[in-house]
This record gives sequence, structure tokens and C-alpha cells, in this order.
Amino acid sequence: MKDLENLTFGVTHGGFAHPDDASSTAFLKRVNPDIEIIRTRDVKQYENRDDCIVYDVGAGRYDHHDKEKEINSQGVPYSSFGLIWRDYGEQICSSEVSKKMSKTMVDSIDGADNGCHNMKSLRDITVNSLSAGIQRGRLFKKNSSQSFEYLTQFFGDLIDSNIKYFEHTIQDSSFERVPITQEMLANLKENFGINPQKSNERYFLPQEVMSIAIAKNDFKNLPSTEILERLIDKYGVEKTPEQDKFRNQDKFCNELNFLPLETIWKDFGLKRWNEKIQEKVRGSLMEKIVISQKSAPYRINPRGTITYNEVINSFNYLAGSFEEKLEKAVNYSQMFLNGWIGSKILDEQVTKLVKNSKNIVEGNIVLNSPHQIPRDATFEVPGDSVITPLANGGYKVTVLQNAVGKIDDFSYRRFPFEWNGLSAEELIEKSGQEDIIFCAGNFAGAKTFEGALKLSNQIIEVSN
Repeated sequence: MKDLENLTFGVTHGGFAHPDDASSTAFLKRVNPDIEIIRTRDVKQYENRDDCIVYDVGAGRYDHHDKEKEINSQGVPYSSFGLIWRDYGEQICSSEVSKKMSKTMVDSIDGADNGCHNMKSLRDITVNSLSAGIQRGRLFKKNSSQSFEYLTQFFGDLIDSNIKYFEHTIQDSSFERVPITQEMLANLKENFGINPQKSNERYFLPQEVMSIAIAKNDFKNLPSTEILERLIDKYGVEKTPEQDKFRNQDKFCNELNFLPLETIWKDFGLKRWNEKIQEKVRGSLMEKIVISQKSAPYRINPRGTITYNEVINSFNYLAGSFEEKLEKAVNYSQMFLNGWIGSKILDEQVTKLVKNSKNIVEGNIVLNSPHQIPRDATFEVPGDSVITPLANGGYKVTVLQNAVGKIDDFSYRRFPFEWNGLSAEELIEKSGQEDIIFCAGNFAGAKTFEGALKLSNQIIEVSN
């Protein structure tokens, strides 16, 4: 155990960030605001220093990338965030709150990072999608370092809001049970000055926040509260359908009013994006927000994954005025929306490149520039995988998960499980490939093109 308050450096991996390393960084910053974060995969010089903590890289105490993962009390493998929270969580909250956080937010991030929760829920936007969308949205405007700092800020706010929420539920334990009662609503209003039944007044809901984020570009100089008023004046509100009111135990059984999010997206989205992209985003994003909100409008942290709706709901518990909290929720939602749309556009472009490629070498489609291959696309192509150059040298092999004629609904393809997260030296020993660099499930890297070709021959098929 280290004295976090007196550490000089926190060391984690560079490149694209994930919820666990971003959350770990946010946590360390809350314990020690002066800690300097270094992002690198060359961690040997930091491993044995007393003034450093190394996490999510380096195969040490706080790196979960090894074959025998530690399992938490919920039966989920720890991520780096879970490992750090296990040892230090009580430094920023009470023991009781720390335990509640462990079973909800921390467990959600652990499960998401290890692929243990259902990441393809039909009704939710998961924490992995949320994290990637915010990061990509920032990357389109800023460099990688600033993108990581922004993502860390987001997870810091998420930690703060969840702690505040659980502090409140400990004071009023009935609040965690559903359906919510009028007494609970009165208590919520008294303690936080918010009234969920008048969402446009003191408690913002996900559907409202995303509506403002969509319309924000058309009202650049207006605060979010005023944009919300204008949207309500223009579109009115939809009441909860009678048949949905008492559908299940997750439902807070109040009559609620909703802004028509999908109509707002159609009106404002078509001003900036073509109809094909607009429809893709409606089906993959807006529809899920609407379904999730109508089934559980104020829900925070159920068992499973953290979702967009739960994040926005939790932001009501941040410190500050209603206006400040709403503005923060809208800013994150805008960044997420931009990243989500940008990724859909890029996915479409890359999918065309893959489908139209004539450069096929030993059953592999070869592209001449670095690309992120869409994981869920169906490719009617003869290739088993795609080989692309890496930005910093070497080549990446990405498994074509849904290549026609290669896979069915009950199995999927990947590199061997025992390779996942090993160091380059360990991978060389396991794989027999002298120039392998890394492996992460459905993609792996090699120093040379010839090495990438050899790697593609070691893809395996796994039954679900």
C-alpha cells in the first residue's frame, strides 16, 4: 500500500483511454490533486519507485491484464479501477459509501473493461460507448493528451455524483427502493431543491439533456436552461403512455412529461447530417435513451453496466446550482454526440474501404493507412481479417467478426484467450511469433507485415 497523498507520479498506458484507466486517474487526482500523470507503456523505470503508482499497465499490483485475474465480491474480474478502489476507496468517502460504490459504479467499470457484462443491451448506451464517444468527440477537436484529460474530468464528476447519491440514500434508505413514493419525492426536493415531477424546473432528465445538446449549435449564445424552455415552448411534452406507467418494478410510477427527443433529433439533425447518418444515430442512440428513460426515469446504478441515462441522472447530485449542473451534463452530452456521430461516419467510410479493397494477401484484406475496423459490421468479403499499418510503426491484424461464410450467430472469432494483455516477451513465448507486439481479443499487432500475416493464421473460433 502506498501513501497516495505524497506520490509524485501516476503512470498508466498511453493511446486510446478506457473507463478503468480514466476512472483510476480521476480517483488519484481526487486524493492527490498535485500528482503528475505519465502515459507510457515503457514503465520499467517507474515500477520500483516509492513515489509512483503504476496502473493498467506493467503487470504489477494494479494491472489486471494477466491470465489469472482477481475476482471481486460480485464475481466480476477487477479492472485497474476496481483494484485501486479496493485498496484506497475509503480515502474519499465513508466505508459504507465505498461498499455501495464497489457493488455498483466500480463493479460496472470492472465488468465493462473485462467484457463480463452484456455490452449490447437493446435499450442502453453503456459506459464503454459513452467513454469512447466522449473521447472521440474531444479528439476531433483536440489532441490525444487533452482528450484524456477531458475524459478523466468526466469520470471524476461521475465519481463525485455517485458518492453524493449514495450519501443521500444512506440518510434515507427508502430512496433506493422502487416505485418511488410521494414522500420520497418531497424528501428529494427538500434535500436537493429538485423536483423530479417538474423536470424542466429543478431535476433534469436524460431526454431533456440530449435534446438541448442536439439543439445547442442553433442557440450558441444561450444558456441550456433557456434552450430547454424554448424546446418545451416549440415541441410541448409527451406524457408517459398509460400502458407503460406500471410496467415493471424499475419504473418510478409517476406521471412524467417527456420532450419528444426523436422528433427534435430529426428536425435539428438533418440540418447538419445526411439522412442516412441521421437515421443510424436515431436508431442506435436516440431510441435507446427514450426507451431507457420511460422504463426507469430516475434510476441510478442498477446491477449491470453504467448507462448514459444513469450518468445524466446522477449529475443532478453534483455540487452547484441547477444551471451549472445542467450545463455540465449538456457539455458532456454534446461531446459524446459528436463522437458518436463521427464514429458512425468513420465506420461507414472504413466499411466501404474494406468491402471495395482488391488488395487481398493470403486471405487478409490489406489497407494502406491506419484505420479502426468496425467491430459489428458484416463484410461480404473473402478475407478473414484486415491488416492495417500502425501509426507508430508495425502492423495491426483485426479479426473480421462477421465475415460472411466464416461465422454464425453462436460463435465468434478472436486470438487465443491466453494471449490477452500479455507483454511482448510473454507473447513471443506463447505465440511462437518473434515480432508480435500486443494482443487484445479480436486484434493483435506485429512489428512487420510478414509477422502480421503469420498472426492471422492463429485466429481461433470460440462458441458462445
